[in-house]
Parts: sequence; C-alpha cells; structure tokens
Amino acid sequence: MPPGPYNAVTSGETPCAIALGWKDGPSSQVMAGQVDETNRSYDGTDVEYMFKGVDASEALLTNRISGTFEEADPGGIAGRLAAEVGLSPQVQNAGEQLVSYNVKDDQPVRHYLNQLLDYCEQITGQAWRWEAQEGKLFFQPDTSTPETIPKLSYDGLLVDASKKKKGEQDVERVGFTAMCDPRIKLGAQVKVSTEQIKGNYEVESYTYLSDSKSGDHIVEGQLKVVSSPPSAGERSTDGYSPQA
Repeated sequence: MPPGPYNAVTSGETPCAIALGWKDGPSSQVMAGQVDETNRSYDGTDVEYMFKGVDASEALLTNRISGTFEEADPGGIAGRLAAEVGLSPQVQNAGEQLVSYNVKDDQPVRHYLNQLLDYCEQITGQAWRWEAQEGKLFFQPDTSTPETIPKLSYDGLLVDASKKKKGEQDVERVGFTAMCDPRIKLGAQVKVSTEQIKGNYEVESYTYLSDSKSGDHIVEGQLKVVSSPPSAGERSTDGYSPQA
C-alpha cells in the first residue's frame, strides 16, 4: 500500500479496527478503538509504520445514561444500553419481560449490565455473561463447552505454556504462546492440554504479534483457571439486590 493512507493517521484521533485470521480459515475483528501512538522508521529502503492503540469497547461502558424501560426483556434492555453508548449489541433475550426497569446516571452502564445478568440467571436458571470487545457488546448465556473453545496443545495451536508462581490466595495462572487464532481474546475460554498443564482457562491478557514479512503470526498472553461463575445475587452490584 502506498504511504498516503499511513501518513493520514493521527494519534488520538484516527479510529482503528483490526481483523486477524487466516486466508482459508477463521478470521475476526479483534480491536475497535483509536490509534494512540504512531511511529515511522526505516528498514533499508523500506519505510515501516507502527501504530499502537487499545480496544476501547469496554471503556464505553463507563459512560452514564438514564432512562426507564417498560415491559422489556432484560437481554433487550442490555442491547439498548449498548447502542446508547455506541456498541453494536449482540444479545439474547431471557424469555420474560420486566414490568419496569430504571437506569440512572449515578452509576456506569456496566453496573446495570451486571444487574441484568442476575435477572437473566433468575429467569433461565443458568449462568449468563457479558463482554465488550471489537466494538460490540455480547450479552448471552455462558455456553462455552470443550467442543466450542480453542484447544491449546503442542500438536495443535500451542507453542509454549508454563505455570506462573501463585501469590497468597491467588488463582492459578499460565503464560502461553500460541499460533494466531481470533477466538483467543479477552475473557474467552481455552482448553490447555499438555503433560504438565490440563484444564479450562480464561484469557486474562493477550497480545497479537503478526508479521506478514516473516510469516510469524502468534498470540502471547496470560490465562487464569476457570472458576465457577457467581450465582444470581452474588455478583457485585454495589449493594443492589434485583427484584423482578
């Protein structure tokens, strides 16, 4: 690509969306935000451009809004809150409507999403979860299974994995390097299967390293062992106890 488009990128202003994947395999958008830093350097006669940024999807949930929702499904309310702060809603309905639900601007939107999760769990009798990434809000039942989550093994995606030292009363964590797979992203579950490490883990942090010149496309990060999700009412909502 000619340098023109890269020269037009401005730190702190230019919106950015990144999709990663394979030509004949899965691909997915992995970031939606803005470019925070730009840098230009020379590699012989070639010009290299470097851009840095952080996915801004979850940060949008710190916004505060107000409103009243009448006769609405809690999943639908979550979708409307997402749209209000600029996220594309990817939500499922719980199957029952709330008579009235009030949102006040004394709390961020994420506070109300946690409340709505409790409603959905009470209605359906199963765990629900939300996550904000890629410019979208995902609000749905937690149905991750060994058949649907990525498997990290040395005969598959995994390059390296090692357990981290645990602090006092700390959960088990694993550092890993794997082949690039768009399913490996913040909050996603993965199944680790090596001689030393086995079990289901959640992606706690990650960095994609993709170089079209060298052909190296990997993801590095840290996992934490998956624990049982909090039951309805146990999730922190600043003292709020939902009542349908």
